[in-house]
Formats: sequence, structure tokens, C-alpha cells
Amino acid sequence: MQTRRIIHRHNCVVTMAIILAVGVSATFASPLGTEITYQGRLNDGGAPANGDYDFVFRLFDAETNGNQVGDLVLIEDWPVVDGLFTIPVDFGASAFGSEQRWIDIMVRPGAGGAHTPLTPRQPVTAAPVAQYALSAPGGDGHWVASGDHIYNLNAGNVGIGTSSPAYPLDVTSDGSRVINGLATAANGITEGIYGQADSPQGTGLHGFGMAGTGFAVGVRGQTNSVDGRAIWGQANATSGNNYGGLFSSNSISGTGVLGINNAVTGITYGVTGHCNSEDGIAVMGRAQASSGVNRGVYGLTNSESGFAGYFEGGKNYFEGRVGIGTTSPSRELQVMGVARVGSTSTFVELDGDEGDAILRQNDNFGPALRFLNYSGSSNTVTGSITFDDAGGRRASIEYVKPTIGSDGLQISGATDVHMKVTDDGNIGIGTTSPSARLHVFNDDTTRPMYIQSTHPTTGLSALRVDMVSSNSGSATIAGVNTGAGRAGLFQINNSGNSADAVEGTTNGNGSGVYGFSAMGAGVTGVSENANGYGGIFGSLITNGKGLFVVGESHLIDSVAIGTTTIPSGVKLNVAGTTRTNVLEITGADVAEKFPTSEMNAIEPGTVMEIDPNTTGKLRIARGAYNRRVAGVTSGAGDIPVGAILGNLPGSGGSPVIALNGRVWVKCDASRHAISVGDLLTTSATVGHAMAVRDHDRAHGAVIGKAMSALAKGESGLVLVLVNLQ
Repeated sequence: MQTRRIIHRHNCVVTMAIILAVGVSATFASPLGTEITYQGRLNDGGAPANGDYDFVFRLFDAETNGNQVGDLVLIEDWPVVDGLFTIPVDFGASAFGSEQRWIDIMVRPGAGGAHTPLTPRQPVTAAPVAQYALSAPGGDGHWVASGDHIYNLNAGNVGIGTSSPAYPLDVTSDGSRVINGLATAANGITEGIYGQADSPQGTGLHGFGMAGTGFAVGVRGQTNSVDGRAIWGQANATSGNNYGGLFSSNSISGTGVLGINNAVTGITYGVTGHCNSEDGIAVMGRAQASSGVNRGVYGLTNSESGFAGYFEGGKNYFEGRVGIGTTSPSRELQVMGVARVGSTSTFVELDGDEGDAILRQNDNFGPALRFLNYSGSSNTVTGSITFDDAGGRRASIEYVKPTIGSDGLQISGATDVHMKVTDDGNIGIGTTSPSARLHVFNDDTTRPMYIQSTHPTTGLSALRVDMVSSNSGSATIAGVNTGAGRAGLFQINNSGNSADAVEGTTNGNGSGVYGFSAMGAGVTGVSENANGYGGIFGSLITNGKGLFVVGESHLIDSVAIGTTTIPSGVKLNVAGTTRTNVLEITGADVAEKFPTSEMNAIEPGTVMEIDPNTTGKLRIARGAYNRRVAGVTSGAGDIPVGAILGNLPGSGGSPVIALNGRVWVKCDASRHAISVGDLLTTSATVGHAMAVRDHDRAHGAVIGKAMSALAKGESGLVLVLVNLQ
């Protein structure tokens, strides 16, 4: 329900008793609107009211109770003078009809408060304008009753929706349906709208869709009868060029004929036309627009058994392109979907959506695809299957009779031949002139041959080559590579397989596996598993040698001796005693891992002290000349750790503390500059060192000597030769 509001607000408070005297009249301008004028008298406290008042107007279909009709009208701060007021009220276009109406009113002072209902409701009486339809021209004087009929002998035109009718009956409307003709008879030949023209060039019924674009329909017919016709055109002349129906659309996207049958069962037709003339046309649709998507004849049926178009007997002729399942065919016949040619049991089927072609033959010979070439040329493709896309030929299978080389079946890509089967039985892959039963040639970066077996049988080989030869220089399998790659590669891709990728056995005096290289490694072993080994060398004889190395040996990755565990970052892990003449360490300091009581990570270069509250742990140094100083966290700057001591259980994640050697240290020179050679001790800045100025206090609190300088007022890293004193 809509609400109409007129707002003029003033703040005041009035207490009143209301007595109402009303009169209702209607005032009209040209053209007439839906607004009426309400006039009334309002008393406040027994005297005529003066001032601004708020009114609420509602319209009901009964004097009491009933239903509200039309809009709710709110009038605020309306002036009342000496008890009299005149208010325009608009309940909307649909509020009044032939039924009686009553006006319900509530009022309050303009200052606010609750509205007071006025009783009783006031009836709305007829206004003089309501008599206009009976007395105006074309009204009561033009319509005459005749039994159950009425008629009008007006010599002029009648307009509905237009003030200037151009025809005896001229109807104009912007609604969805201008004229509705409904024949309610359940059987028989009935017409919703019937038009007849006796002129030789006349038209019984003419429908014109004026829109230049869109779904414009000149005439639309619809029937719900099982045997009915939505539109029925019949030409009864037995000769001449007559038409059961002639439909034309000049719209770019218009339709010459649109027939729709909504029956969901039975054999139904959207459009049917009958013509008894030898040269006649039962239905002819002509779309005369020279561009756009227009239709000469358009048929549509919603019944699964119905036909949008049905052609029976004689010949069918289509000029131009024909599309099935597509509205824009690019060939004379284009089918989007499945096309079948043949009978029920023997046919060729093409599925455009799935990209499948099916040949079916229900006899003992099965389907056959035959290519016939009657040319006697010595260089001829006698049959070919070609795979193509928008970019050209992608591949083909063809039988070729070449002038050079042997005849045979070859498989090609876009340009090159990839495989050839000659008539003498040789197969060539990568070559058209195979010199063996299987000849594989490769000149690019891909594998020339790949053999794979997934058979679970024990002892089955993916590839086995047997050869009997007494020549000691011969090989059952020879891998020769004249480039930079491997001569052979053996790989197992099953992580649960414990078999060897390569096993070499001999019952003679030779090596099970022999590797020789003129420049590189004779044998290389690599494992990508953390628990695997690059190589295992053992002996089945007691006191035999597991590995015998002649010449220099170079181990690139981590090595474990006496254990199978290698901690992260460790290159050599020895479980036992290590003995060597000289041990050279390339790091710069001697350090030890200490657990700390600090909650956060400790940065390299931080000065550390013994934690007085926790036995065996360190913490960041606090206070100047601290005799609990224990060292400096290693790793600051560009100097790596040298030797690490004290890697005891539980200290794996502990920081490494430099006890001796060179290390970068956080220093504070805010009070005194640091010069090369100065003794350093702890400073008041937590975790920092400073230059010693009070040597008496420095006993037992010296970290080491400065090897670089730091200007007064600065803080940063200083290279220190750690030597705790």
C-alpha cells in the first residue's frame, strides 16, 4: 500500500474535542486526474478550530469494518481557518469504480500527539463528471439495445486507447495483448478471431509487427485442442499461384511464420497448410530483409512426438547452407550433434560432441573402411586418414607407393613421416628406410625408445635380449653414446621395491660390475633418500675388504663412519675414535653449545654471561664489568664458526658460544671510543661490550682485545680476539 505525504511541521501542543461536518465534491481539470477535493468543518473544544492540523485519510468498501481501498493519504500541518478547510486527496487511479466507498478520517494538532478518529465514516457520492459517459457524443444516444445485443450506428470511427481513431475500430495499447479473442467451445471448428475480405486483393486478417528489431510477431495463433490448429491457411483454388498461407517479415530479426503448439502429447503441428492446386504452395514464408537473423518459416513444438517441420513424399530442396543443431552453418550441410547414415543395424554414425565415428555391421565380416584409388601412377597415396584442425594438418595414416624407396604404410605428423612399415616387413621409427626388423632413429632431445612393463609376475623382464656368441668382444646389449649423455640408464620408480636397479653377476674371474672412464668417475653412486646410500661395498668372506680404493678419493657429500646417522649440516660423522696427524679447521673460533634461560632467539655477536639462577645455563650479559661473562654468540658478520665443543644431549638447538678466537661482537661506544688493542668488558647496555677504562674492576671480566675500532657515540659490531680473563 502506497502512502502520500504533504509535510509542513510546526511544534505546538493542543488538547481538543473534535466535531466534524463534511461535504464531498469532485473538481476536474482537463484532462481529468484521480484527485478529489474534500471540504469540512472542524471544531476544537466546542469552538471553530484555527491553526495547523494533521489529517489521515483512508478509503473503505464498507461503512464499518470492511477493507481498505487505494492509498493511505497523510496530510500534515494543514491550515484550518475558523473551523473550515479544503484538502485535495488522491487515493490512486484504482480507488473508485461502480461500488460504494466511505472515507475514514483521523486528525490531531500539528504539534503532534495521537490522532483522533472521526465517526462515522463519510460516504462518497457521485459527482457530475460521472454522468459524462451517458450524455457525451458516442454515449447513450449512440448505443441501442436489441434483445441481448447492443449496437452502434455511429458513422465515424471508435477509438480505444486513442483520441484520433483512423479506422471503424482503432485499438491502441502498450499492454501485452491489445485484442483478446477467445472461443470457449470445447469442440468443433471455432475461431478466436475471424477476418474476411471480399476484395480480390483484400486480406481477411493482417498482422504487422512494427518493431524493426527483436522478437516481433505479426500474428500469433495458439490452440490447446489435441486436434486443433494454431493457424490454418487453406487455398481452395485448383489452379494458379495461390497460397494456403503467405507470411512475410521485414524485421532484421523477425520471423515470417512462427508456429507454436503447446500440446505435450500426440502428433501436433505448429503450422499446417493445405493446397489443392498443382502449382500452388500450401505454406510459403518469405523474409524480405536482406540482412540480420530473419526466418522465412519457423516451426516450434514442445511435444516429444511432434514435428517442428514435417516433409513427406516427393522431393525436398534446400538452397544455400543447411544447419542441423546450429543457426550459423559454415558448410552446405553442418550437423552439430550426432549424425547417422544407414539402417537400424548397419550404419555410420558421427558424434560431433564426443568426436567419435562409429561403423557398425551386423554380419560375420564386420565393418570395413575402404579407400579406392584407380590411379596407375608410380608415386601415389592410395589411401589416407588425415587429422586436421584450424591450423592445418596435424597427423595422417596413409599407404604410399613412392618412386624412391619401398612401398608401405606410413604414419605422419603435420609434415614429417614418423613411422614406416614396408611391404618386406621392416618397421622404421624416425626413418622411412628401415634396415632391420625394427629400426629406431632419433635426431632430437626426446627418448628414441621407451619400454615399460607393469606385469606383476616374478622374474619377468620388461626387456630381455638373448644372444649366443663366442666372441669375447661382443655384448648382449651395447650402449654407445657419441654425445654428452649417458650410454645407459637403469632406474626403479617403485619406492617399495628393494631390488637393485642394476645387477651384474659373473661366474668367471671378472668383475660383477666394471666401470671405466678415461677422464671422469669409473662408477658413480647416488641416493636421494635420507636413509639410503650412494654405494654399499661389502665382502661375503670373513676379513674380506668391503672397499678397496686405488688413487685419490673425493667424497662430495656427507659421510658417516661407524654409524648410519648424519646430523643436519654435518659433513663427517664418526662414531668412535678419530686419529689423524694434522687437524686443520678453517673456521675462526673455538666454540661450545650452551643451553640458555632466554625465551627468545639470541642474535649472533651477543655477549653472554653465566646464569646465576640456573645451573649449567647462560643468559645475555647484564651490567658493566660483569665477572660472570662467558663468551660471545658465534656467527656474526662474515666469520664462520670453527670448532664446536660440548654438543651434548639436549643441546642440539642451543646457541654456539665463542670461547676463543676471532668473532664479531656487539659493542657500545656511547661514552668511550674503542680503539684497536683495547681490552673489552661487558657494558651497561644488555648483551654489549665496551672498552675497559677501570682496569681494577676489569679483572675477571675481560672478553678479549679489539681488532677493529668504533668511534665515540656509536654502537655496532667490533672484531674481537676472544680471550676470556
